[in-house]
Formats: sequence, C-alpha cells, structure tokens
Amino acid sequence: MIAALAAVATGAGRWAVILALGLLASLSLNLWQWERARTAQLRIENRALGAALTTVQALATDATRDNKALLAELDALIERGRTTRAVYRHAATQAPLHAQCAPGAERIQAVNQGLGPSESSPERVK
Repeated sequence: MIAALAAVATGAGRWAVILALGLLASLSLNLWQWERARTAQLRIENRALGAALTTVQALATDATRDNKALLAELDALIERGRTTRAVYRHAATQAPLHAQCAPGAERIQAVNQGLGPSESSPERVK
C-alpha cells in the first residue's frame, strides 16, 4: 500500500491524495459537528438534571439534620410536659381545691418551680 501511495504521490496523483485527505478531514469534522448538534439538547438537559440532583441531595441532607433536631426538641417538650404534669399533680394533692375554686398562687408557684427557666416565658406567674 505504501508503494502504491509512493507511485501516486508523483505529479497529479499527489494532488488527488491531498484532496482525498482534505475531503476525509472535512467529512470527519462535519460528522463530529452534526453529532454535537444532535446531542446538544441532551447535554443541556443532563446538566440541568445534574444541578437538580445536587439540590435534592442538599435538601435531603438538610431535612435529615433538621428532623433529628426537631425530634430532639419534641422529646424535650414531652419530658417537660411529663414534669409539669407530675409537679401539678403533686401540688394538687398537697392542696386540694373545692369544685368551684380556681388554682391558687401556691399551686402556680409549684408548677413554675417544676418547669424551671423557659426561653419563651422569662417571667414567672405569681
């Protein structure tokens, strides 16, 4: 094959080989550009889906962290409710009320002491 190319490489045959190589390069470049144009929309969609996936992963990570924090806060609220109920029951047994009587200051003070300091209500009921 090399001998055939060497024989053609003289004179007019040389120009035919050069033109054939140019045509091959042009066709290759055109095929590459056609393939890029055909898949351009797919590449754009792929980038958008990748960005959406990154966002969803970040949201899922944040939701997991937030859910753990919320569950911890819920546990604290449940425990505070149990403490309040126990303190109030204890205060109620110590000073029973008549059917038409409202809780007195002693009972409210006992509940406040049982609850301890609170971020939402810094002042105590007296």
